[in-house]
Amino acid sequence: MKKNLFLLYLLFALAGVGFAQTGDLLRVMQPSPTSREFEKYITQQVSLYNGIPEINIPLYNLQVGKASIPIMLKYHASGIKFGQSSGEVGVGWVLEPGYRISRTMYGRPDEYFPMPANLDVVNSIPDPATRDVYLAQFGRDNEMYLPFASQALDGEYDKFSYSLGTTAGMFIITDRQQRKVKTTSTSLDTISYTQNLQGLITNFDITDGNGISYRFGKELTGSNTVYERNSSVNFTKGITPTAWLLTNMVDPFGQYARFHYRNYQESNSNTAKSLYTMASVSGPYQMCPNTTGDANLSSVPLNVYEVQALTDITTEREVVKFYRKANTTIIDSITVNLLTGQRLKKIVFQHVSTALHRFLDKVIVYGSKDINGQTYSFNYINRDYPGNGSLIADYWGYYRQTSNNYYEFPDFGTPYLCKGEMGAVSLGAYMTMTDRNPYGTDASFFTLNKITYPTGGSTSFEYESNKYWGANDNNGMLTIKNVGIRIKKIWFNDLVRNETMMKEYRYGTTDDETGVVSVDLANKNLFISEAVYGDCLLSGASQVDVRLLRTVTFKTNPDEELAAAAASPVTYSKVTETSMGINPVNGLTEYNGKTEYYYILPESIYYQGYPVNSSYIAYDGLMDGFGGDCINMGAGAKNMLRKYPAYYVSLDATWKKPVLKSKKVYKYVNGIFEPQLFEENEYVSNMEMFAGLKVRKFFSAAENYNNSNNYYANSITSLFDYGSYSVSCGDQVLSRTISTYFSNGSQLQQERKLSYNSLLQVSKEETVSSDNTKTIAYNYYPKDYGVITGTDPISSGVKKLLASHILTATIENTLAKTDINGSNERVVKSSFNSFKSDMPLQDGLWTFNEGNSVTNFSRTTLINGAVSHDSRYQRRLSFNSYDSRGNILEQQKVNDIAELYIWGYNNQYPVAKILGGNYVTAVGQLNQAILQYPANDQQLREELNKLRINNPDGKILVSTYTYAPSIGITSETDPAGRTSYYEYDESGRLKLIRDANGNIVKLYDYKYQQLLTQ
Repeated sequence: MKKNLFLLYLLFALAGVGFAQTGDLLRVMQPSPTSREFEKYITQQVSLYNGIPEINIPLYNLQVGKASIPIMLKYHASGIKFGQSSGEVGVGWVLEPGYRISRTMYGRPDEYFPMPANLDVVNSIPDPATRDVYLAQFGRDNEMYLPFASQALDGEYDKFSYSLGTTAGMFIITDRQQRKVKTTSTSLDTISYTQNLQGLITNFDITDGNGISYRFGKELTGSNTVYERNSSVNFTKGITPTAWLLTNMVDPFGQYARFHYRNYQESNSNTAKSLYTMASVSGPYQMCPNTTGDANLSSVPLNVYEVQALTDITTEREVVKFYRKANTTIIDSITVNLLTGQRLKKIVFQHVSTALHRFLDKVIVYGSKDINGQTYSFNYINRDYPGNGSLIADYWGYYRQTSNNYYEFPDFGTPYLCKGEMGAVSLGAYMTMTDRNPYGTDASFFTLNKITYPTGGSTSFEYESNKYWGANDNNGMLTIKNVGIRIKKIWFNDLVRNETMMKEYRYGTTDDETGVVSVDLANKNLFISEAVYGDCLLSGASQVDVRLLRTVTFKTNPDEELAAAAASPVTYSKVTETSMGINPVNGLTEYNGKTEYYYILPESIYYQGYPVNSSYIAYDGLMDGFGGDCINMGAGAKNMLRKYPAYYVSLDATWKKPVLKSKKVYKYVNGIFEPQLFEENEYVSNMEMFAGLKVRKFFSAAENYNNSNNYYANSITSLFDYGSYSVSCGDQVLSRTISTYFSNGSQLQQERKLSYNSLLQVSKEETVSSDNTKTIAYNYYPKDYGVITGTDPISSGVKKLLASHILTATIENTLAKTDINGSNERVVKSSFNSFKSDMPLQDGLWTFNEGNSVTNFSRTTLINGAVSHDSRYQRRLSFNSYDSRGNILEQQKVNDIAELYIWGYNNQYPVAKILGGNYVTAVGQLNQAILQYPANDQQLREELNKLRINNPDGKILVSTYTYAPSIGITSETDPAGRTSYYEYDESGRLKLIRDANGNIVKLYDYKYQQLLTQ
């Protein structure tokens, strides 16, 4: 027998730490606090069904070709949590664009460790020792007391989320060798990733359905790789990012935005603690000595992240720069400049810092000069709370008032630990406990409650607690419980119109206004974990045994896997929104109407205890209360049921979100709510499952593993907790809507049915009206044709769309009518779009309309590898030519004169529109240097006037334009030579319009938001 007392001490010293700080095996590792704030908008969606209002403040729109990058502030009004990061601009706010791919890691990092194809093999190994050798490949890191693992495997899927502004989603890696990913819901986005020789994921590439590509991580040019990582964990395999930041955005024609960053550090401010307890042995046990039970309080080390903060975004036209306080990520200001240096906009952020958080106080938006700024100001609930130690985290992490902040642990009752000769010792001497159930509206502390706009108007918010039915934490009885906040009222105060509107929200289908909780974290048992410790390993010719001691760890934070799964706490199957106005004369409330929303809620998150190690034989040292007998407890091992099972999510279905089942709209008339519209929705769903295996350590010991020891003599199933689980990917899409319209005592009903292609684009839409008229609209998209091998112009055009990943383009749209039973289909009209074979741009518009409906129309299809369409289509429009940036140069109706467009300002704006003539001839008259880089408007007007001078007979009609880039049009000259002039204020807003003689035609005064004429 060997006893390594030093190792035993070290084990106790590290007990309760959430994960090893060196190694590759973690349970759950989340991205940085800042990335988690962006991730909220995916995992905890802004919607009525969970009572979170949409709060956005647009600041600027950055153009990249036909796409845009909105710069805006977004506030997530779900409640501020204890120790929540204040982020770049203030607690609760995020500043877009924050485009990134972030991940929550489960088990080991996916990129470095293989996942076996058949994880069910574990269930076919009958011998426990042999099975544990297999499980050690998943559950052993560097622990010498566990079976040696011949290789390190990973049975769990990391969960990745991404945000692109216009689209967002989640995905998993389903094939690590082939680098295949699967979005959790069907998407038009394609996702791929690249690894270096060491296995590091250097970059992700996403292309959306409009052909716009996004590069995350390694820049397209250069060797710089922009990622975030948890620097507190040293992975033996190498760098393991928790997020990859967007570095490049490129449209199908090469127009781009480049993102640059600077590296900073960020850490969690809410330090968790744990109390590790172990039983004592007071009587002799063969060759094993007595042990004294122990309790060890430790703090989980802070997670320190290397994060990235934007320094600038550069396009072909503009540069946006982000200025921060020295050595912090806190944004002071943002400037938007043309590449020439001319300032377009400056945005200043003012903050107020308190003992607990930093708040966004004001945002001032200037134009080209620091005058006449537009100011947004913000108010928060209890913003200036002194932070004198009377706030703690409730079970869910939201704020709760208490007498002092020394209370950290939940109220675990009166547990006592037997400590040998010392007898029973209260664990209250080691940890401070209190009731951590949410209380009243404390969860609304520090939440935004008012926005005042530059006009002087405002929006105010009133919140209340979310409610749900759950088990009482003390007696197990069902009761109504609170968590977080939901919106109760919103006031809209418009000083310009002297109007105050209010929206009031009620939740649930019963008077108690309760919803459904995904996981009830208000359960102290989720803050306790249980395991066994082998303190004495005996081996020999006749003795094979292991002495087990029960260990229990009390924690300030809940089970991390369940906490990550419970991102959106409460959802509601019914929400009623009532709209009211406030009479400005008497101040009384006047109803306008109400809308009732009914939702289909997904099943609650399915979690369970691991189906192993439910009982075992061990020494137990914990007692509920002081009355236990420590001598008898320590004198012998006993067969005990596991009181605190380890939980895990056995079915991960993140894609399942509430969907709108029905909507009822009422108008308030003569003291009653009269129905206006009822809608009933039906859905169809699909789902694909991906199997995984979760393995967690259950057994620990002071000595090295020895395969001659009978570790299972004390009735434990395994040295590990393990269980199969699945990640599901799927969709729930609208298939049928019945709308009933009410008017003057009569009702009209309309039925709408939807069918989809493989990418969930609407391929067929059937509509039936009350008069039994049935219409069908058919839509065809590039992916609907399968493998196209034809080389004809039509087929080549569709192939070009597919090659450019432009999947949203409509190829054919056909409208038909049928009898009510669907028979006798008659096509009324149809349109077909053809595309260029060398550019993903429209080539022509074809229409079919015989005046009378026909029954023999042939919808587009693939014949012998070629895209075909009905031969009776007639071409109506031709798009003759484009420039390399996708700008139209020439288009015309069939048998009509051509429309020509000449582009200037670096080919960003149309400076001339010509009816008639020839493009080559027209553009040949002009100096391209002046067109693309004019010194001033007059120079460009004079240059464009050549088009009129060289057209003395007036056979062509010429309209010309000048611009203030990124602001607007500055002059417009019609074919008769009359010029209108447009002037803007320092903020880039249209100030006045003058006619050719300089007279003011229209004058705008934004102080009062009204239009003046002169």
